[in-house]
Amino acid sequence: MKQWARSPEVRDQVVLFAERLDEAIPPDHSVRLLDAILERLDWSKWEACYHGRLGQPPIHPQVLAAALLYGLLKRVRSSRALEEALIVRLDFRWLVEGRTIDHSTLKAAAVRETPSRAGVRRAGCEAGVRGKARFHRRRQSKSTGQLAGGRGG
Repeated sequence: MKQWARSPEVRDQVVLFAERLDEAIPPDHSVRLLDAILERLDWSKWEACYHGRLGQPPIHPQVLAAALLYGLLKRVRSSRALEEALIVRLDFRWLVEGRTIDHSTLKAAAVRETPSRAGVRRAGCEAGVRGKARFHRRRQSKSTGQLAGGRGG
């Protein structure tokens, strides 16, 4: 059985402001929705990618994915800004249960390639590239007064 890094702070821990971290986040906050969605996913394939034999226990992939996804939702895109948000912002602290995650760990998790993710990413990138090319052709044709097929409009 693998050992995961324990969270240093549980959500009902008393914090500086004499309230529990869980009480600081409203029940209808978007961070709770993301957490509920990620709780329902099967993380066994991701867990299998970690051996956990060397160094400190790894941070569970669900926690890393939650931090990265919530960062994207809140427009916190750089790993250093995300590291700061995990320390400063209550919604991020609630999501990762008080963990302090280094920016290099966040960046490594963002670019980590796993077998199941590779096919999805590759298909998405190919579709995205084609979609962008189509968009740019339409945009250029509007500026020249012609449709994408070369006909006048």
